[in-house]
Amino acid sequence: MTLPDNVQIIIQMLEDAGFEAYAVGGCVRDLLLGLTPYDYDIATDAVPAQMKEVFAGERIIATGEKYGTLTVVMGGIPYEITTYRADGEYSDGRRPDSVTFSSQLRDDLCRRDFTVNALAYSDKAGVIDHFGGQEDLRGGIIRAVGVPTERFTEDSLRILRALRFAAVYGFTIESETALAARKQRALLKNVSRERVMAELSKLICGFGVGDLISEYRDIFAEFVPNIADADLHRLNNAPADRITRLALLFAHLGKNKACNTLKRLKYSNATCKFTAPLISNYGLPPIEADRIVVKQMLSRYGEETFFRIANIREGSYEAAQIALDVIDKDECFTLRKMEFKGEVLVKLGFKGGIIGERLELLLQAHIRGECDNTVESMREYLKNRGLLTPAFVKRLPRRNERGSERK
Repeated sequence: MTLPDNVQIIIQMLEDAGFEAYAVGGCVRDLLLGLTPYDYDIATDAVPAQMKEVFAGERIIATGEKYGTLTVVMGGIPYEITTYRADGEYSDGRRPDSVTFSSQLRDDLCRRDFTVNALAYSDKAGVIDHFGGQEDLRGGIIRAVGVPTERFTEDSLRILRALRFAAVYGFTIESETALAARKQRALLKNVSRERVMAELSKLICGFGVGDLISEYRDIFAEFVPNIADADLHRLNNAPADRITRLALLFAHLGKNKACNTLKRLKYSNATCKFTAPLISNYGLPPIEADRIVVKQMLSRYGEETFFRIANIREGSYEAAQIALDVIDKDECFTLRKMEFKGEVLVKLGFKGGIIGERLELLLQAHIRGECDNTVESMREYLKNRGLLTPAFVKRLPRRNERGSERK
């Protein structure tokens, strides 16, 4: 197992100053799994004042000095370094009321959520594992450190974190940990919707997530209304795309209720916007394998949403192949690709919304094959239908020689 150069330098600098230092938590877990960690956290017995002395020549950010955390910027990359800690009581179910610095690594590791995250590593000492985390990694098990009910009471979001790790890594949740999560699921009502949303967004793209949610419907029922009515089997094989999978999870609610639920979970307006058409198309038959139909849908929804709908509407493989061919041949299905522009209509006296209406009419006529994508062909199309002159052009009042308006 090899740590990045910057992490090794930080650990070495602390060790050279007489302190212990280890990479800890998720980065060690991922390295043992052969994955590339998203970031690296470092734990040490040095307190913040001592860290400042060790890294006096580096840029230091007082990220959470009160809780023993400083961020050292090494090679332009920020690394959090935290003093070994022993937490006090968790009266708010999220953060400890007090933090006591410790000189023992074990004190720091025993306060962590799951055994697979209670790991430490340095080149000097190798892997430090007090709670069987390596064995659980090999067995594909998510197990709480110590007493599960205590870990979930300290921070009830850990209930969802257990499910998220199970989904992302394809692990199973150890029986006592799973039982405690179920018994304490009502604590999720005390967790901010933003934190629930963040965990759900990561979880939803995991392995076999349909089976996982089905197994733990009672927990997900805390924030997914009427989940007993949800058809979850399709989540397993759906593309690992957050929008598509959210649409499948909430489709049983219908578009309006699903969007309201997403907003209550603090999802962005953009997420609701992209999810809504997928929910509207859920349960419909396959998209017709017709070039005109496909181009009309590409025009209405755009490329990305079209292919998501093709996945939602099972059996739409041929339609998706037609769409790929349309895109590959750069055929016109958007106003942006249309040769006839709004300036042509402006010069003819058109104003306001009718310009957009005429352009959309031309685009759809071209998609149906009724005119070519040229200015001349589209102008002729409008002329033949009496649509080349404005329906009404406001005239300015005529003025007399003195400049006054004539009555």
